[in-house]
Amino acid sequence: MITATTKAALKQLGIDPEQLIAAIKDTKEVDITVPQGSVYTDTDIEEMKANVKKGHEQAYPEILGKTLNEKYELGLSTKDAKNIEKVMEAMEAKGLAKANIEPNKKVQELEASIKKLQEEAIPEYERKAKEWETKYTERLEYDSYASTIPENANKFLTRDEHIARVKSRLKIGENGIAVDAQTGMPVKDKLEKPVLFKDAVAELYKSNETWVESASAAPSGNGKPFSHSTSAGAARKAGAFDHDAALQRVQSQYDMRTPEGRAAARTAMANEMIASNK
Repeated sequence: MITATTKAALKQLGIDPEQLIAAIKDTKEVDITVPQGSVYTDTDIEEMKANVKKGHEQAYPEILGKTLNEKYELGLSTKDAKNIEKVMEAMEAKGLAKANIEPNKKVQELEASIKKLQEEAIPEYERKAKEWETKYTERLEYDSYASTIPENANKFLTRDEHIARVKSRLKIGENGIAVDAQTGMPVKDKLEKPVLFKDAVAELYKSNETWVESASAAPSGNGKPFSHSTSAGAARKAGAFDHDAALQRVQSQYDMRTPEGRAAARTAMANEMIASNK
């Protein structure tokens, strides 16, 4: 028998424990619903961050050494060019050999060149690395939101539009807990227990009919976003615009998986609505 704790953990992963138990007991091979995507633990995320930081710290001196070796034709091997101290020594030696001036003066010139590199070249590499790290973090956050968008999400909207809608209502808090985007407070269930972000998003889509493909009613016009008529049959009165029928026709004519197809579908729906009012 699976414990209540294990069942709760399976539900958090999007797996129906009762369906799993029935599948195990069944003598035939059966499929159960398993959510798509990857699960990252806090340890996984921290390890990825540490690896990225470590990779940057190793790459900075190597990139700088390679640049100086090529720019000033120091003649260092690929291995030695990764050692910033050997690069600096090679620059000093070449400068002294090339110019017939006092060593002290040449050292001063080299020190000035090194200082310039430290003030210009190194900060530029650090800026680019920081920029890359920011993009990486943003992508990680984007994927975290995108993975919660349900399969039946309204295909008239792009993935970015769905994510923007979710972000306007919810944020991802610590330990995957949902946070109200307006108040900054954790979202809680009826028992005052914090709700996981993915569960809060699922509930958000259930409570907003037009966010999913099964939505049938048009906005009620009461000024509230995503509000709907309480009577689905009202839209089917004689002479009224049949939203369901129009939606089915449009979706069968255009490829809703592409931006072009969705744009064409929006235009077609608008034309049908205009024609129905004539």
